[in-house]
Amino acid sequence: MGYMGFGMQKWIYSRNSKRVLFERKGVPSFNPLQSYSRTFSIKPNISVNKTFMGILSFVIGIILLFIGTFSFVSFNHYSKAHSQEMSDLEAYEDKKAFRFLIASGKERLKMNQIHGAYSEFKLAYKIYPNNKELHDYISETLLVLCETDQKYCLELSAFLLERL
Repeated sequence: MGYMGFGMQKWIYSRNSKRVLFERKGVPSFNPLQSYSRTFSIKPNISVNKTFMGILSFVIGIILLFIGTFSFVSFNHYSKAHSQEMSDLEAYEDKKAFRFLIASGKERLKMNQIHGAYSEFKLAYKIYPNNKELHDYISETLLVLCETDQKYCLELSAFLLERL
């Protein structure tokens, strides 16, 4: 049976130690440093040329100011151009959606889907509320819907009052 770890056995503590490869010398004794009574203070370095450093910092400041001004002007120009492009794109998308909604509303009127045509015209009205052709289509559609449901008559009267 081998050693299971349950207590020390004689053969473990009676083994011979290995031979030392090199002999270590003792730790040297502690010799304290001599105590000096020096006082330390921060003194400017005499070899630094103050006028050169002043001129150099002024030139660096002017260069940074020039770069900052140029960057600001170019960013401002880019920002204005970008906002103009975005407003042009938004206007184009609005016109495209308006034309689609008017065409879709007309097709629904041809197929006698009056409720669907009215919803298309209402969406187009939210895009361009001042379009005269759209006002005519909404009025005609509400007149047809008013014959079957009273709430459309109220919407027609509110729409006509709003136009005035």
